[in-house]
Amino acid sequence: MIANVAIVGYGGMGKGHADRLRNNPKFELAGIYDTDPRRQAAGGRDGLHIFGLPGHILDRGAHGVIIAVPNDFHRFYVEYFCKADVCVLCEKPVMMSSKELKTVLKNIGDDKKRFFAVNQNRRFDPDYLTVKKIIENNSLGGVYRIESRVTGGNGIPGDWRKLKAKGGGMMLDWGVHLIDQLVMMFPGSVIKRIDCRYSYIAGCEVEDGFFADLYFNNGVEARVVVDTNTFIPAPRWRVFGCDGTAEISTWDLDGKIVRPFPSDGVERPAMTAGNGLTRTMAYKHSDEVETLPLPAVEPLGDAIYENFYEMIMRDVPPLVKSDETMRVLKIMEAAKLSADAKKPVTGSF
Repeated sequence: MIANVAIVGYGGMGKGHADRLRNNPKFELAGIYDTDPRRQAAGGRDGLHIFGLPGHILDRGAHGVIIAVPNDFHRFYVEYFCKADVCVLCEKPVMMSSKELKTVLKNIGDDKKRFFAVNQNRRFDPDYLTVKKIIENNSLGGVYRIESRVTGGNGIPGDWRKLKAKGGGMMLDWGVHLIDQLVMMFPGSVIKRIDCRYSYIAGCEVEDGFFADLYFNNGVEARVVVDTNTFIPAPRWRVFGCDGTAEISTWDLDGKIVRPFPSDGVERPAMTAGNGLTRTMAYKHSDEVETLPLPAVEPLGDAIYENFYEMIMRDVPPLVKSDETMRVLKIMEAAKLSADAKKPVTGSF
């Protein structure tokens, strides 16, 4: 059976969903709804049916709706369609705050929560799954630090993402993904301390980048970096363990694992470092380490869509749980408190 699905919001994200759905035989794209005439015209040029009102989607008998509008409109459409017993897949951040999410969950009621999913699609990125597998395989011994970076040189994208009232800024745009990845990497561990700083290089009212240091109670320290004003690519991931180091340089999984061989007891000579010498900071010689390829992972790019289909057709629960979504929102809020106060915050996040 084919699931009939509509898309609310036909900007970049909405069009991306439309392109994916039209290539998935399990779905039929009923059409799109957008209040912007320019986006309606774009949908028409792409050969899509244009709904004049949200209620017309219900009249058409759609099984599901994907919400891809600016963040400040998520609440209205989630409540509207969930209460109508239509399955919803909402873009992230699902709400503007944890308080708003709590209100929405109360308004739709426990019996409607099964209709509500969040598009935390980057839980299934190959680079993230590779890091997760490195840790699960104990390839580096005890992991004590992780660095997760997303950097680029094109500034804050679009228009509404520059506006605070619309839920703009890079914490809600990219932080929501990178923090979700880390808490899912260590699901049984609690974050005890957060130290965050925002950057405003572009002069907008919202942050165009940030770094956040997260301290887990399992001993792992994680640094999350998002920057839109970087012109030399930085590694996507670095993972530090007691018995080795791993790096993933790009989205295309360029990278490696480097592990030292057991010491032979021979003291290596110091190296020249600037205007002096150092032995402590000298890297191992090539005969002292082994370089291994990154482990292979199974691509899971359609996992969110597969779950959405199962929600519609078989009433299975959403893959992304409400309490997981709530936790990430609260961590981001704590990070903002730290950035505003310019000092760490502590607690159980």
